[in-house]
Amino acid sequence: MKKSNVIVISSEYPPHFVGGVGVLTRNLAVGLQKREMNVLVLTKGKKEKCISQAGVKVAVIESDGEIYIKDKSRAYQQRMKFIRSSKKYLNGIYNFIILMDLFLFPEAYVLSKMLKVPLISFFNQNFEEIFRSEGEDTYWVSDEYCVDSENAYYIEKECLKKSFASLFVSDSLKKEMERLYWKGENLYAIPLGIDTAELDNNSDESIIRNKGIVHIACAGRLSKIKNFDTVIEAAKLVLNQTDGVQFHIYGKGKEKESLLCKLKELGLEEKVSIEYYYNRDVIDHIRLCDIAIVPSLYETFGLTLFEFMYLKKPVICSNIDVFKELIGFSDSVLMMKNNKDSEEMAEKILLLIQNKELRQTLGKKAHDHVCKYYTKECFADRMETILCELERKKATEYYNAAMK
Repeated sequence: MKKSNVIVISSEYPPHFVGGVGVLTRNLAVGLQKREMNVLVLTKGKKEKCISQAGVKVAVIESDGEIYIKDKSRAYQQRMKFIRSSKKYLNGIYNFIILMDLFLFPEAYVLSKMLKVPLISFFNQNFEEIFRSEGEDTYWVSDEYCVDSENAYYIEKECLKKSFASLFVSDSLKKEMERLYWKGENLYAIPLGIDTAELDNNSDESIIRNKGIVHIACAGRLSKIKNFDTVIEAAKLVLNQTDGVQFHIYGKGKEKESLLCKLKELGLEEKVSIEYYYNRDVIDHIRLCDIAIVPSLYETFGLTLFEFMYLKKPVICSNIDVFKELIGFSDSVLMMKNNKDSEEMAEKILLLIQNKELRQTLGKKAHDHVCKYYTKECFADRMETILCELERKKATEYYNAAMK
């Protein structure tokens, strides 16, 4: 692909308001920059500034950090401020605008119209499935802010309808969105990739693990959709048969109190811990575990699964569609048949506890699988291929329009 100028828009970018979207945006921006594309990132932060990171120009627009604003008047003011402030960093002709955060769709759409640049939107979730699984009418965008289902559906639909192209983190998510809305043109599945360099760093030596104990870990937002209650039930069954085991659940969320009550009810407070570590510090802890469990009832990709796999952990995971799509063709994990069956999960845990050789074999296969398909370099390669195809389609559309 010839030298291109690309704008990437996200509410997060390291080191400001860093979450999953921020890490994903950084991996994309740096990956495209390495492939000889000029990348401008427009993001939010506490103080306006323009910096360069790994060759990527990052324009930070001043914001209080609120991603979704319910008050329409204030939301309009914030959006116009973002658009006005962004203009001063624009320089030259751009090929595409890539939107990484749907809640900034109004800003991205206005900029795409203003610059006459095609908008590409990136989808990493399905709000309908989230609301259904959680059994609630609100979704927590961050620790402080939530969005109601009506507005979430509206943003999702408008973004699909008005984008030149839409990208989905898995084919499973793409099919879900086609079922919900329509089978439009320029829809692509593009699996994510993890930052292996971050995972290769040495562990924090201050973390102490008791020798002779098998440590079992799972990580994620503490919500119903993550299915940690089944892990706790399985832990009870495992601990009825062996004592040299410690379970760790890493995360925070609104289900924490419910899970703590379940631990108390089953008498597991000493054997199952619920811990939270800021940002990516949790990696130091999961790196030291012996067995990993990813029991989610729904994911659109499941970044945590691939991080465990890269770290050579033997993984027990649910058999949801996206996991079957991305790793079902390999024999690198133990996949559940019934995701809510604590007895089945306990059997798989005991199998791994009792068979160190199997743990090592699965860990190596898991690591190799991720290295082959799901690194950030693989993700950037896939993105470059899609942009090349869209560049050709864009040129054809403009030619056809000019000939009319």
